[in-house]
Amino acid sequence: RSTKEDSLKFINDMKDLYAQYPESEKVYSYLCDALILSNDEAAVVEIGKNHLAKYPDSVLPHIYSAFLLQNQKKYQEAIDQWNKVPESQPNYVQFAYYRAVCKYNIAVEFNEANSDARTGRLTPENETKFKELLKDAQVDFEKCQQLDPEQGTVKWKYLLHNIYTQLGLEEKAAALD
Repeated sequence: RSTKEDSLKFINDMKDLYAQYPESEKVYSYLCDALILSNDEAAVVEIGKNHLAKYPDSVLPHIYSAFLLQNQKKYQEAIDQWNKVPESQPNYVQFAYYRAVCKYNIAVEFNEANSDARTGRLTPENETKFKELLKDAQVDFEKCQQLDPEQGTVKWKYLLHNIYTQLGLEEKAAALD
């Protein structure tokens, strides 16, 4: 069983290793993972900024930032980070999925915040906005469907079905059943 001292020693060892090999994405990733496990998200953000200053083409700082922001329910900020992950990135479907989930959550939060407390309904204007938000998420879920039709990497079908149903796209929803 590891102690707090063991964890701090590991983090310091990773910092030393990162200082020796700052270009190593693997070392960067180990350091960020260790910091996240020790609940030092601010350090992850700071290291990410410094890493991007030296290596502007690095994708990992955007990925880590996006995960942290998504966990904090800062969905639009997370989307901004997910948008910086190129489609050429290995396992891109995962990042498209996370971005889609953020967009879906924005739509759900909009619906919850703007529904009439008594009836649960949206005004026609807000209904239009809600559907626009769902359509935005739909694009990314359909990208996931295209990249991972058998759902071997991400489980996109349920939320895409839900979006189709909420948008009244019954044929598309039925095709997923």
